[in-house]
Amino acid sequence: MDVYDIDRDDTDAEDKAPKRPYIHVLFDCCNVYQRIYRRRGQRVYVGWCPKCGRRVKVRVGVDGTQCRFFRAE
Repeated sequence: MDVYDIDRDDTDAEDKAPKRPYIHVLFDCCNVYQRIYRRRGQRVYVGWCPKCGRRVKVRVGVDGTQCRFFRAE
């Protein structure tokens, strides 16, 4: 086995990519959490329940909110 000293100054392309904003949504229909990502170039989050496929759409308001956890009833 060869062991090399790797200099961590080299960052991957993933590290340079901008992070997509997301929120956490609890789907009451199946009692599961899902991370919902904001659509690129839009002010809306769209996602689906991972079990039953129920769709949720959350619009971003003018003032926004600091809350990151939401419930879909």
